[in-house]
Amino acid sequence: MLFTPFVSANLSDGLILHHSYDEGEGTLAADASGNGHDGEISNPDWVDGQIGKALRFGGDGSDVFVTVESTDVLNVNECTFAAWINADHWNGTRQIVGKSVHGGCAGRTQYGLFSEGGVFKLRFETESGRADIDTDLPPTGEWVHVAFTNDGETATIYLNAEAVEEGGVPGTLGANDDPWRIGQDCERLNYVFAGIIDEVSLWNRALSADEIADLLYDEVYGYLPTHEYLMEQLNVLGCELVLGYNSSQGIHLPNIGRWQATQKMLGVVPKYEKTGVFHFQSIATWLQTLRRFQEAEDANPVEHEVDPQVARRRINATLAFDKPHEDPVMHIDPAPSEELKERLNHLLRQDRVRVGLVINFLEQLAPNDPSLSSASNDDLQRFFNQIQNWASDLEIRKRKHIILLLTHNTFDIHPNLTVNPEIPLIEVPFPDYPQRLHFIEYLHAISEPPSQMRASLGNERDRESHARETIGLNLFGIHDVVKQAESAQQKAGGEPLVRYRRESIKTFSHGILELGETERGPSDDGWYVIWAIRDIAEGVKHRDLRRVPRGILLLGPPGTSKAYAAKVLAGEANMTLVQLRYANQVGEITVNINENGNTYERNLNAGLNFIRGISPTVVFMDEIEQASPHTAMHPEEQQTFPQALVNAMSDTSLHGRVIWVGASSRPDLMPQIFRRYGIFDTKLIMLPPVGGGRVEILKIFCQGQTSGNINFQALVGGSETDGLTWRDLFLIVQRASNIARRDGRDTFTEAELRQTLNDFIPDYSREMQIFMGLLALREANSRIMIPDGLLPEYQEFVDGNRIDKTGINRKLMELGTQLGLNA
Repeated sequence: MLFTPFVSANLSDGLILHHSYDEGEGTLAADASGNGHDGEISNPDWVDGQIGKALRFGGDGSDVFVTVESTDVLNVNECTFAAWINADHWNGTRQIVGKSVHGGCAGRTQYGLFSEGGVFKLRFETESGRADIDTDLPPTGEWVHVAFTNDGETATIYLNAEAVEEGGVPGTLGANDDPWRIGQDCERLNYVFAGIIDEVSLWNRALSADEIADLLYDEVYGYLPTHEYLMEQLNVLGCELVLGYNSSQGIHLPNIGRWQATQKMLGVVPKYEKTGVFHFQSIATWLQTLRRFQEAEDANPVEHEVDPQVARRRINATLAFDKPHEDPVMHIDPAPSEELKERLNHLLRQDRVRVGLVINFLEQLAPNDPSLSSASNDDLQRFFNQIQNWASDLEIRKRKHIILLLTHNTFDIHPNLTVNPEIPLIEVPFPDYPQRLHFIEYLHAISEPPSQMRASLGNERDRESHARETIGLNLFGIHDVVKQAESAQQKAGGEPLVRYRRESIKTFSHGILELGETERGPSDDGWYVIWAIRDIAEGVKHRDLRRVPRGILLLGPPGTSKAYAAKVLAGEANMTLVQLRYANQVGEITVNINENGNTYERNLNAGLNFIRGISPTVVFMDEIEQASPHTAMHPEEQQTFPQALVNAMSDTSLHGRVIWVGASSRPDLMPQIFRRYGIFDTKLIMLPPVGGGRVEILKIFCQGQTSGNINFQALVGGSETDGLTWRDLFLIVQRASNIARRDGRDTFTEAELRQTLNDFIPDYSREMQIFMGLLALREANSRIMIPDGLLPEYQEFVDGNRIDKTGINRKLMELGTQLGLNA
């Protein structure tokens, strides 16, 4: 199965220990970091925790604590510690974590976090002396997220992701053999913590303030690397052995127990229904395609009738690994080789355990390179052939092994894999509206009133509006926007959100797409285009696809409001508006040219995937006669029209979700592919307005900007202003306003408006404008596509419902000769 995720992020860099305390029984606290730092629990008292299970510590005289024997890795200098605590009291010295910091230790060269003398204390015993950083005690009787960081010079204490105190660290922490402990240190049983501790983590680096915030907020809702998430889900689906592979790291184990809390809060654990079928909740619904690999007879109804968050198994829990870091399979050369191929084949041929294999960075193993299909016999070619063989291997299916292939852009991988019917393609989508709203409501719920977070998120209606406006952002992006608003003490949304979305869309689409602003149409029905737009918008809202075309073609001379019509369509239909940029419009730096010369098509593929992910969307393609596939660097190279764009525009599954809006002033130069049936079946002819239309347009542009009476009819109602377009009238008003502002006034007079009107010179000659207008008129195949009011030069070719295309062609030839053009 081929997955193409949009995002991957991680807090695992530098993680050297993570205890979830979700075992619920026994004396072992398993380390999910993969470093073997399992803890031994003395006299465990298991209770419900902040997430899953946790440990209760009894305070002074209690003998409940967790011990991890010292290793070189645990002797840190720069570091971060984090945990959830629920304290009963802070009487005396109550220790959360420590390594060699109190009397009774052999070394006194490391650190500890504890209460002492009525304050909350972070202590470092360095080679240059002691450093104590004190702050107020955390509250009791409630869950508090505590953390501290040390970057080698400065240490910071965080409570609920807020930095509450910092101080200098005078020297380096020394190494020693004292154990690392939760609940006490140095065998000081009178210092044992009083309360509950859950989800303990230690890093060998100082996390940033944003990363500390991620521990409290972000990790809970979707902050999970796609690669690790898929491994987690393979385990849920019943794979007893789950492995990952890429050509940089080689074969590796999941190492993702630290994300167990995330998975539980996400609600992505499958629940068993009486029908014998698993279903996934929340943002994991896209994984439903995997259901066919889990047959009903494999399920255990009794097991799944209990709380699945308690009943779930740890990854690879049924297998015994003896020092996996020394296993020869883990130490095999990561490059694709004959030995690697044989080892993986051996795993997939056995039937003792069900295997789940996730191959990441597929583009490094099966690149989109024609030479890979040759008869070469190198290791990469053989591994590529092996992947194809696995896809059709009936023995692998019989044993119910699962192989997932992961890439960020299908254009980068060999087409043999994307067209193989045995390898279904799954695109991991952006969160939809319910998921965005759920996340925003979660951020609101975890913040205490009257916090700035709640003020930034606003009331219920504000949060619903924010969920609508954040389409095109993943959960990371939504959280960034909210945190920025919180820092600025502002409401979330507005211009900061627009800027963030614009940059996000540009980044995810590799510069192929630009975010556009939407508009609502005029209140009256004077503009003939608004009738068609509102009918389409109603069809979108009510899912009446008979009223919704797949594509709309807006034809007419420049300045006739084609771009505005696309904005109004998106606004009336409550759709996102993006503009598609062509190869000659994308800068070389943005394009990031690669060796095969197909960079625009590669990035176009990413952009089209993004469009699918943020639908419902209006995609505006301005001046489509310029939609040339060549890049600005090599305009002389003639290439075929990008097939990915043609496929997307012809994709019936996008009908009603994506509306393609093309605009052209020279339809005679349009690529012929755009005339294919089913792409642009609806056409609207956009011509310069008649006198009455010019008067109304000028009134709209002048609203609130004039002083005194304005005779709009006298200004633009006569035939001497025929040919002025929407854009021309906008520029005339803008220049009149500039004249007034230079004189220190906010409003302009009729005299100033007339002055700019008399001085105005259109971009095109009258003959050229008529030429382009007739080209558009020639494309009409229905009278309803044409404005009711026509200037004389167009009216002569329209008689009732008939359009004299022979006469239009004759006139075009005449004008073409005059202008030196062909039509």
